Amino acid sequence: MEHSPFLPLPAGLVIGQVELTNDQLMVEVISTSPSACCPRCGNTSDFVHCQYHRTVFDVPCAGRRVVLHLAVRKFSCHVSTCSQKVFAERLVDLVCAYARVSNRLLEELKALGLAASAEVNERLTPRLGMKVKASTLLRYLRRIPDAPKADVTVLGIDDFALRRGGTYGTILVNLETGQPLGLLPDRTADAVLPWLESHQEITLVSRDRASAYADAAKRALPQATQIADRYHLVQNLREHLQRFLDRKRTSLPEVEDIPLKILSPSDSQAGDSSPEPSGTPMQTVSGERAQVVSTELPSESEEQSAPASLPSSVVQDMDLDRLTYAERKKKISRDKRYARYEHQLEQMNLNDDLRAVYRLSQEFVLLLRERQAEALDSWLLRAKACKVAELTSFVNGIRRDYAAVRAACSLPWSNGTTEGQVNRLKFLKRQMFGRAHLDLLRIKVLHAV
Repeated sequence: MEHSPFLPLPAGLVIGQVELTNDQLMVEVISTSPSACCPRCGNTSDFVHCQYHRTVFDVPCAGRRVVLHLAVRKFSCHVSTCSQKVFAERLVDLVCAYARVSNRLLEELKALGLAASAEVNERLTPRLGMKVKASTLLRYLRRIPDAPKADVTVLGIDDFALRRGGTYGTILVNLETGQPLGLLPDRTADAVLPWLESHQEITLVSRDRASAYADAAKRALPQATQIADRYHLVQNLREHLQRFLDRKRTSLPEVEDIPLKILSPSDSQAGDSSPEPSGTPMQTVSGERAQVVSTELPSESEEQSAPASLPSSVVQDMDLDRLTYAERKKKISRDKRYARYEHQLEQMNLNDDLRAVYRLSQEFVLLLRERQAEALDSWLLRAKACKVAELTSFVNGIRRDYAAVRAACSLPWSNGTTEGQVNRLKFLKRQMFGRAHLDLLRIKVLHAV
């Protein structure tokens, strides 16, 4: 038998004897090439010196492990100046020199190693007709060559924790393709600078508010536009507002889980606001907006029938008969949060500072969302004029990074894709039980299956 569709071989190789057992397929492979090239001098020789057998493992066939017994010849090199007098023929299309697994099995093992941890693969591969040790698989992965250098014009940069609270690295992402470009061992400007200097084609850098990345981008890519990430801008605003509210705690009410109550049209006209008995649906009315909620979850048997005591307009507004148990539970929770919010809000309107900070924070989020770059300057002036220390500190931070913040208010790019790659990196770390060093983590991130 020379050829088999179940075991394709490169040109110059044929199948000899085949031995089949319950879990293994042993195949003799014979080389028919009349000559071979000397690996030292490159000259061709057709003088066979001797022959030996070599064992190589191949991809499984029909659930059985495949073992190839290669009949390999040795040739004599007749070039007088060559120090390699005898050499073995190289079957590079099937197996690398000195390797114990075929090229195609090696690629399959690498794919498994990129998809799961080495320990998991050591337990899994025997069930797939393969076998590999965890340490061997890690060695295969570390030999994966780097991808060729690719040009990038829109770069996303962010940090990630190699060890939370201790060691941090940097991830770089092509925002146009969403592909990670590299992992760096630190998040300082000096660590990022060489990589940026080698990519002078970059025209836009999206980053968080860290000064290290801003400084590195300014030094290495003075022609590039920097964009402050909108998520981090809102997060910075939130941190300043939290400090402000902590300082104004005495002006804020104690927020309790106030029971929500229903007001029927007749009750509203009569001014009767007494709560219904426990367990009945209730409604909170704020201004012109009405929300129907229940203080207790109905049983599943009650979901199909709407309460007869409710006004028809309320039942129609809620469509209770169309809500599942989970949907009704979700709506009740949301309505309770909304009621508390309208109550944290009514009290804030009674205090001048609270009212001013609330309005300014809402305006800032709006101008970010709707890309109103022309409104940024006036907002900064009004925020500074309100004389709130925490808001003044936030304004000063924006002034120091004004160009990047203004770009965030006008350009569509953001660091969301980079944050997604950071989350994926965290998943890969957990997959490897948090024991992956940077070199292995870098390979897993850059060569995803």
